[in-house]
Amino acid sequence: MARLASRGTHRVAAAVARILSPPYVVSLVWVVACLTTSADPRVRLTCLAMGLVFLVAGPYLTLAVLLRIGAVSDAQVVRRAERHWLYGLILVWVMMGAAGLLIIRAPSELVAVAAAMFTGLGLVGLANLVTKASSHLATLAGAAVVLWLLWWPAGVCCALAVPLAGWARVDEGRHSWPQVILGTVLGGMGGACYLLYARV
Repeated sequence: MARLASRGTHRVAAAVARILSPPYVVSLVWVVACLTTSADPRVRLTCLAMGLVFLVAGPYLTLAVLLRIGAVSDAQVVRRAERHWLYGLILVWVMMGAAGLLIIRAPSELVAVAAAMFTGLGLVGLANLVTKASSHLATLAGAAVVLWLLWWPAGVCCALAVPLAGWARVDEGRHSWPQVILGTVLGGMGGACYLLYARV
C-alpha cells in the first residue's frame, strides 16, 4: 500500500493495464479457441457463449458485487488478504464452466483451454496465500502460451505484451518486479498445462 500511495498518476501505465486486463485477455483466448476448433458452428457458438458467461462475465460480476458490499476495497484488489474470497468464487465459476462444457460434450481442446485457465488461476491463488503474484501477468502469460499453441500470431502478440504489462503494473505501484515475474511464471505454467489436458 505504501508503494501504491507513493506513486502519482500514471495515465499511460493505467491505460496499458486496463487494455491488458484479465477480462479482455480471457475473452480473446476463448474467442480464438472457439474459432480455431473444427467443431460444428452451432457447437462453437454454444461454447463461445458458455465460456464468456462462466469464464468472463461471472468472475467479473462477482468482483463488482464484492466491491459494492465492501468485501474488496478497489477493483485491482491490491490488498492480498482481500483476494482469497474473490479467487475462491472465481474458481467456482471456472469449474462450473468446465463442467458445462463437459456436459454439452464440447471439443476436447476447449475443455483443455478452460482447464489450463483453471490451473493458472489456482496456482496464483495458492501463491497469494503466502505472497503476492500479479494476476494480470499470470493471465497474460497463460494466454500467450495457450494462444501460441492454438493460433501462433495471437500468441506472439500476447507474449510481446507481457513486458509492457509488467512495466505498467510496476509503474503504477500495483506490484513489484518479483511479484510480476512470479505471476508470469505461474501463468505460463498454467498455460503449458493445455498440452497435458488436450491429450486426456
